[in-house]
Amino acid sequence: MSIISINKVAAAVAATLLLASTSSFAADELVEYFPDGDLEGLTGFEASGWGMGNLVYEAPTGIFLFRTAVDADGNKIPVSAYGQIGTGWSRYIDNTRTQAAGPQSLPERSEHAPAGNDTNVQFQNHMRSAHSDGLAREVEGIQVGVTYYVKGDGATKGTLQWAYAYSKQGAPVDDNGNSEVTLVALTNTVLSDNAWVTLEDSFTAPADTDITQPFKVYLRTADLAPAVIVKTEYARMWVDNFSLKGPEIPDADEDGISDLYDKFPNNAAAATDTDDDAMPDDFLDSCDQACIDGSGLTLDNDDDNDTVLDINDAYPLDATKTIEIEIGPDFSMFIENTTITLDASESVPNSDVGTYSWLQLSGTEVTLAPDGQTVSFTAPDVEAIEEAEFELTIEDAINTEVATYPLTIVPTPATVTASATIMGMDEANGSTIVIETNEDGIEIEVEYINVAVGDVIVISGSATTDSENIEDNEFTYLWKQFNSSMGDPRWDQRFVAGGGISESEFTFTVPEWNEDTPIVFQLTVDNGVNWPDTEKRFDASVDTATIKVNLVKTQSPVPDGGSLGFIGMMLLGGLSLVRRLVKSKK
Repeated sequence: MSIISINKVAAAVAATLLLASTSSFAADELVEYFPDGDLEGLTGFEASGWGMGNLVYEAPTGIFLFRTAVDADGNKIPVSAYGQIGTGWSRYIDNTRTQAAGPQSLPERSEHAPAGNDTNVQFQNHMRSAHSDGLAREVEGIQVGVTYYVKGDGATKGTLQWAYAYSKQGAPVDDNGNSEVTLVALTNTVLSDNAWVTLEDSFTAPADTDITQPFKVYLRTADLAPAVIVKTEYARMWVDNFSLKGPEIPDADEDGISDLYDKFPNNAAAATDTDDDAMPDDFLDSCDQACIDGSGLTLDNDDDNDTVLDINDAYPLDATKTIEIEIGPDFSMFIENTTITLDASESVPNSDVGTYSWLQLSGTEVTLAPDGQTVSFTAPDVEAIEEAEFELTIEDAINTEVATYPLTIVPTPATVTASATIMGMDEANGSTIVIETNEDGIEIEVEYINVAVGDVIVISGSATTDSENIEDNEFTYLWKQFNSSMGDPRWDQRFVAGGGISESEFTFTVPEWNEDTPIVFQLTVDNGVNWPDTEKRFDASVDTATIKVNLVKTQSPVPDGGSLGFIGMMLLGGLSLVRRLVKSKK
């Protein structure tokens, strides 16, 4: 049952008059801004564990809006349609969500929605800290001075109330670029007491609304007590079936961009113009070449009007910045006496437009060889780990940016040389040439050692060494068995199981085999030495070696003449017996 109550008689009268006197838009002219049942189409809820039955707003299968704002690369910014106002853990949940947050003995921590709604809903948990906090849905295309009608279902311990959150024109902006948000509670309320109820209300978008900022409607609670609701049964809230109706969003050129945000409302080719110079930042994806040719518009090659062309501007929509420095490689440790190349080719602008200046700030002095957006040098000899730091300055027509690149130089590590040997085969069996395809796709001839039935084969890696002559027992060994292509482990893994053999050597007896079969035994040896303070091995710390064998087909014995004579006599004797038996029946 839906219960709608209004907490003041005057408010009820005012609301009635408002509904009765809406002259601009008749009821049948209103359109739904939120797709009906949009939460019901959600997928991707976690199916097990603590998170069972929940889906984060940012999940790929969530519900997103694409504002007309774009990022630095010119891509439309996706934002979650649903979210929360204030603190607390909030998610989409489905009817499998039975988890309790905290001790099971506390019923106020239960997260399963109350009876009466077994569909997907929004949920805010026991950490909601204030009655003014709640669950929200962002509105696209809000129009200043226009009246909207909201409706939704909710459940909570207390009394539900609609509200909206918006930013005023000229509102203060914090260090993260977020505008101050104003919260406005509406008039109608309805007591839920943890049962599903429906609440309706209406509001007029304020004249001071900054339509470039998010505008959200949300359900909250209207209660005054308890004043502190966090970790109480008054904190939890479930909502569903949000509806917002208002006038159709104007879109004169039918390009899918509201006229409220369209800098070219009568031209379907474009919509954005950051510097208001009547030249679009870009053409819309929906505008093909014929559309572009017929638009009469010329793309702006300097969208933020900062005198730096977009192609050379790392921030084409921000007039305060133009340069972005990225220096690689990501892994910043190097071995002494190797060539180091610092690469800033991902930086903007490139060295044809900007001036690149490299400088060494610390460490053993080296000779820098700059080449456009890169610089190379030879790492110095070091007795111990040494730190060094380099600086890159990029200057364009209007700005200068500086970035540093700290790196570490380490002494040359020990080099492992893996060795694999084979013993026990009869050398008289020789070898077999197998045709393989190398990494360049070229067929090559490879010699495989023949091993025959009954041979007791020993495959050993004990001759492995490293350049610092560490003891054998400090190596780790791993043998794997492959087919001749080295593409995949052998299907039968008859000699080396799937997990491999971790001893320095192993033995097997060649079994009977019904065809010649080439097999590769690969040995990987590791001395366990990593780059400093990482879990990454030096390349020199690991080496491989292979033994390639051909399992020779087992030959069946060929009977001699005497055997054939004996078999023939047996057959003739059998035929004679059959003949006598047949005669005896006549």
